[in-house]
Amino acid sequence: LSSPTMTSFVLLLAFPPSASALLSVKPITSDAGYHSLREATRSTGRIAIVEFSSETCAACKIARPLFERMAAMYDEVEWHEQLYESSTKAHFKSCGIAFLPHVHIIQDGVAIESFSCPPSKLYGRIGSKLHSLVAPLRPHRGWLNGRRWHSWRIGRRLDQE
Repeated sequence: LSSPTMTSFVLLLAFPPSASALLSVKPITSDAGYHSLREATRSTGRIAIVEFSSETCAACKIARPLFERMAAMYDEVEWHEQLYESSTKAHFKSCGIAFLPHVHIIQDGVAIESFSCPPSKLYGRIGSKLHSLVAPLRPHRGWLNGRRWHSWRIGRRLDQE
């Protein structure tokens, strides 16, 4: 009764990406744009995440809304996407990309994390790495109903104190 296509369609209806999320993922349109992004993270010290994908890749189409939702959650990070169609095959090989979707987490001009994974694991892989990178940058967000509220965790976990 339930197919993978139907499941992803239901997920998109249940959790549509917001308009701010669509604006927060910036496209990289050339190979030089990727290298200038790495230089920019070296000079500014910011963290950037680049998703390498393709318009014809089914897994990339499923991962796109998840990536946009994470972009809306982590505004301290620069979010970018580079399409296979707007790049050269040599550039993707030089970046060590064999499968799509592929993600690079860049800090200080270096790709500190580089992985390919199915869309079902994308949220957890990026979230676990961002937790360690972004949590020290975020101030404590306060209290909610007598419990400490940590918004830097995926799912907004409430901790008892």
